[in-house]
Amino acid sequence: MNHYAPIERELPANIDAEQALLGAILVNNAAFFDAGRISPEEFYEPVHREAYAIMADLIEGGKKADPVTMNGYLKGTIVGDMPFPVYLARLAGSATSISGTKSYAQAVRTCFQQRQAIAAADRLRTAAYDWSDPTSAAPILLDCEAELRRIQFGESGDVKTIGEFASEAIEATENAHKNDRPPGYDTGLQTLDALIGRLMPGDMVTILAQSGGGKTALLTQILDHFVEPSLDAPKPVLMIQQEMKGAGIARRLLSRHSGVSVRQQKEGDIDEAEYAGIVSASQTIGKRPLYILDRGRQTMTEIESRCRAMSNLQGLGAFGIDHAKFIKAEERRHSVVDIISDAAPRIKDLASELNCVGILLAQVVRDRNRDFRDIRPKISDAYGGEVIRECSDIVIGVSNPSATLPGLEPPKEASRDGEPCKAWQQWLEMAESWRGYAEVAALKGRDGGNTGWHRVAFDGKRTWFEDEER
Repeated sequence: MNHYAPIERELPANIDAEQALLGAILVNNAAFFDAGRISPEEFYEPVHREAYAIMADLIEGGKKADPVTMNGYLKGTIVGDMPFPVYLARLAGSATSISGTKSYAQAVRTCFQQRQAIAAADRLRTAAYDWSDPTSAAPILLDCEAELRRIQFGESGDVKTIGEFASEAIEATENAHKNDRPPGYDTGLQTLDALIGRLMPGDMVTILAQSGGGKTALLTQILDHFVEPSLDAPKPVLMIQQEMKGAGIARRLLSRHSGVSVRQQKEGDIDEAEYAGIVSASQTIGKRPLYILDRGRQTMTEIESRCRAMSNLQGLGAFGIDHAKFIKAEERRHSVVDIISDAAPRIKDLASELNCVGILLAQVVRDRNRDFRDIRPKISDAYGGEVIRECSDIVIGVSNPSATLPGLEPPKEASRDGEPCKAWQQWLEMAESWRGYAEVAALKGRDGGNTGWHRVAFDGKRTWFEDEER
């Protein structure tokens, strides 16, 4: 007969990973959000559990967690031969960067799951001694199976019955019916709203245009509309600005709300009334929770960290990335298409995770030989176009002939009778007809279709789109 003899072994733990994770957070609190949804109980060392719980309270409360701010906690606690504050300082001093945060957190979680599985197996072994017949064994086995699934997927996991999802959908419909405002966001541009409908939390939206075609202008306009004071406590929005400086975006908004052009602001060509208008506009936009990160090119890991941090600390209604081509490679060997192919699904996942709208600006590949009669952008013309099409819920196309046509002027060659060539005349007529106007389209709508192009007004001095007067 075989006899089961339990093997006495130390419980799995990775103290080095716990120390590295805590040290990374102390050095840069952004590491707290990079670690994901980890809980204090997942740490093996009791002092590490307490330290992480203190950090979580501070960071989630909008405060900084470092050896100085945590100095007053756990007074009298000795770790080895070191007082708690000295131990924290040593952890921070040993941390080199936050690049390994996710791997540290995963190592901590893996050991925690192992300990949970061992505990579940011990409970099953103890309960097995009381089995009297197959009927009494069934509930014990079911409980054990449920426990193992909880260990693997968390308390609830992502798997729900269709009935649970239906209840959530009905609740959302009820809330929308009771609320004066429908769910989601409109863009503030009625022509565009008629094409794409309302933008919903979890949506990934791509704005596609040629260089200088108005991508940044439209993103700025949409985010500004999301945080209008007329909305009931609008959630903050974040623009990841990798090309322009924040001051440039501010000038555009000041121009929008004051009527004083960006050029006038830069050159100081204003009178007292215009200056007063700018000051008033500054007070207006200063009350809006529109945040701009203008630290230049960022990796997707850095972008994810920034958005998660803001979502946890302040809430986040939307984020916009300007633009895809400037996202920094995680590895040097990656091409622009590789970077975008990696970034697009992560942007979609991030929008879904944070339950907010994610907006990506994308640019078409330059083609100097392009015909001036064919300037509307196509998804297939974009860097990483196919993966953008797959990941985006909506792709907005923007065509701004007044900005694009000057660079596509054909030679003004005279014909034999001294008249300009036909192509140049067509170009001139087209340039004149589009002065002060642009076009927008839903290159991909929610049903996957293309809605066609629709004309809108464009104020070049204020870099602002408006519905065409009818």
